[in-house]
Amino acid sequence: MFSSSKYGKLRLPLAIWKIRQFIIQNNIDIFISVESMLSLYSIPASIGLNVRNICWEHFNFNVNLGKRSRDFARKLAAYYANDIITLTKHDKNLWLNNLNCKANIVTINNPITIKHDQENYIPMGNKKEKNFSSCREINLSKRL
Repeated sequence: MFSSSKYGKLRLPLAIWKIRQFIIQNNIDIFISVESMLSLYSIPASIGLNVRNICWEHFNFNVNLGKRSRDFARKLAAYYANDIITLTKHDKNLWLNNLNCKANIVTINNPITIKHDQENYIPMGNKKEKNFSSCREINLSKRL
């Protein structure tokens, strides 16, 4: 959309306008924001248009990576998006219990299964020297 990443916040109105023009010119019916932060762009861009706006969340609800704008984007998506897609039922419940949700929230489970009682090892070392050691990862059941 832009040739450089400078002035990100200052370009927000222009980015929204460009997305809106793209939606109109290409007769977009469904707009999917892959990560809730993008709702800051997609929701204002689709105001007044006949577009289904979907927010596909890829973070755990409790993780905002220190960005208050992510919290605001989630509030915006919960209220104005048509649908929210979460990766776990737990996250779906967090959205429902912590935000004023008008959006339909759907869970699409991650198809990768991990046995929670197994121990996982992460290889550590230098590939060039082929000198590897292993460190034991925390049991997954304690993290989930």
